[in-house]
Parts: sequence; structure tokens; C-alpha cells
Amino acid sequence: LLAMMAIVSHFGTLSFFGSDGVSGFISKLTDASFITVSLGAFGSIGLVSGIALLMLLGVVGKSAQLPLFVWLPDAMAGPTPVSALIHAATMVTAGVYMVARCHVLYEQAPAIMSVVAVVGTLTAILAATIALVQDDIKKVLAYSTISQLGFMVAAVGMGAYVAGMFHLVTHAFFKSLMFLCSGSVIAGCHHVQEMPRMGGLRRKMPITAYTMLIGVVAISGLAIPVLNIGLSGFYSKDEIVASAMAYSNANRVHFLLFLTPLVTAGITAFYMFRLIFMTFFGEYRGHGHPHESNKTIIVPLIILSVFSVFVGLINAAPLGIVPPMGARDLEGIRHGGREAEGHEGQGALMAAELAQAPDDVAAHAFLGQRLALREALPEAVWHLRAAIHHAAPDDRAAILPALGRA
Repeated sequence: LLAMMAIVSHFGTLSFFGSDGVSGFISKLTDASFITVSLGAFGSIGLVSGIALLMLLGVVGKSAQLPLFVWLPDAMAGPTPVSALIHAATMVTAGVYMVARCHVLYEQAPAIMSVVAVVGTLTAILAATIALVQDDIKKVLAYSTISQLGFMVAAVGMGAYVAGMFHLVTHAFFKSLMFLCSGSVIAGCHHVQEMPRMGGLRRKMPITAYTMLIGVVAISGLAIPVLNIGLSGFYSKDEIVASAMAYSNANRVHFLLFLTPLVTAGITAFYMFRLIFMTFFGEYRGHGHPHESNKTIIVPLIILSVFSVFVGLINAAPLGIVPPMGARDLEGIRHGGREAEGHEGQGALMAAELAQAPDDVAAHAFLGQRLALREALPEAVWHLRAAIHHAAPDDRAAILPALGRA
């Protein structure tokens, strides 16, 4: 809310582009990047950086990032279908979407983007280590959600917007699947949620067990070697880790932003398979007689398990429905930017990148202003490519004159 007030106060509008496509606040960000705001005894901060930082504080609360993440496990006390729908698929991911949607603003504040990446990375590994020692089946999934949100926030903080949003989509399917599976287990075990009181349930609840296994394999980022196909998390999480590797290669001081997600991915697989083995393998350690759930519960599990297997293909190279932007793109941009010497090299590289820009939202004339400001910096190509990545082919005619004037 404070960030929105600052935007309205300085730019007079909350519209990105305005009704005419150029009167929104986005086109004024380049000039605003030179404005500073006094913080009294605390010094001063750039206007755009301040707005981006205030937005980040909202992301920390909304998407359960460090340090404001403890509310999410407590929210899992509600009905399991509500947990599956709201907490795994929609509500908590809003912060990730906001950073991706406001990426042009964040790119004018690179220091804050680095803070976003660090916050996401620390959240991912902290929540993963907490999930290692949870005995409540829903608490394991809750901390897993926080960890995966950390992956998404880290990705958008490193400029890998497609990777972050891609993982948001795949995570919605397999995490909803696992929450509903946990609800099936809890119902079948007479409302017992503690995994030490379960065990051996794959014989009593086979459909729940194997659909849960599909979700666990998906979130672990595993593939099926024999079939030469990966589940959804294989593509989305690999895209984040690959983007983190490219980011650390371009910024050697941030090597931990690659190493930490890589280690966290391994921890994720460990605690999720711990859940599988404690719940569905061994001997039953509880009381009563567990039973499989009825069709009302089972049918959604089967549908979500199918999506958890195949939804990752929308961003896979063979289909290419959504052109991937991961390590290959970032490394190519970074390498090309270092090779480009002077203004001619930058212009040629930008023309080549423009020719390959995929379909999405329209880019606007402010891109020319950004190029004029940054064309002397080799690494600027990396940032500008992220901004024009979503330009539609029909809008290239409007972009090229702007670049020419720059």
C-alpha cells in the first residue's frame, strides 16, 4: 500500500502504460531512477529503489518469505481442500506474480533485485531444513510450500521471470495433489495427521499412495529415464537452478545463489520421500482400520496426477509452447554482451535479440530510453533482454524506431 501511494504521489497514476500506451508510470521510471528520497538520520534512498523495497516487504508477508513465514504452517489447520486451493495454488503465489509483473520497475533497482534473490534463496533452504523434522503430514507440505515459494522468489529476483512463473504453475498442480492426498490419508486414518502413527498405507490406500508418489516425484524434480520424460517439476525446478547457475556465472560474488538452491533441491527430495516412506511403507503403526477414500476424493487425485506429470511439457523444448528462458538465454546474452564492443556491437546484439523476441505483452517506447541509458555497459544487455522478452512480433515496428532514436 505504501509503494502504491508513492507511485501515485510521484507519477500520478497506477497504470503501467496508460490508455494511450505511453502515459503510464513505466515510461517515467528511467528519469525517476535519478531521484533520491531523504530518510533523515538514516540517509537517503532512490525513489525507485524505495518503491521496489516496499513492494518486497509486501511479498515477504504475502508469499511467506523470511522472516514472515510462520503464519503459513498455522494456516494449514484449516480444511485440506482449502489448503490445496488457496495456499498451494493461488493466494501465497501472488507476491511472486507481482515481482514478475513489475519486473521493469525492479530492473531499475538492481540492488533491490539482489535482495529479492537473497530473501528467496534463504527462505528456500530454511523452510526445507524445517520440513526435515516435521511429523505432521500437513506441516511437511506447508514448509515445503514455503521452500518452493523461495525458489520462485529467488528466480524472479535473478531475472528468470519465465522460470519463476513456470514453477508457480507446475507447483500449483503437484502441491494441490499432495495436499488432497494428505487429506485422503487423514480421512482414511480417522483424522490422524502424525506420520509416526501411520505406515504401510499403500496396501490399504493404493490409489492415494501412488498419486502421492507422483506428486513427490514431481516436486523432487525427477525424470523417468526409461521413458525419457520428466515430470513437471523436472522442467520448472531445473529451469530455476540453471538460471541461478547463469546468474552466478555472470556475478561471481553471488555463487551461493546457485549453490544454495542446488542443495535445497536435494533436501526437498529427501524430506518428501521421508514422507512417502513413513506414511505408505512398513507396517501400520496406528489404531483402527485405515481405508481408501471414496470416488469424490479419488477422482480429483487422478486428474491432478495427470497434470503433475504432463504440465511441464508446456515449457519443454520439444513442444516449445512457451519459449524457455533459462541458462541458455542468460548465458548467451551475458556472453554476447561481453563480446560487444562499443555502441555498434550493442546495437547489433539488440537487433538480433529483438528478432527472436516471443509473443506476449506489448513493449513500449521507454525501452529506447533504457537502451540509451545503458548501451555503454556490456552487462546491460542482460537486463534489457529481460524487459523485451515478452514483445509481440506485431509490436517490433514500434520498438525498432525507439531503438534507432536511442
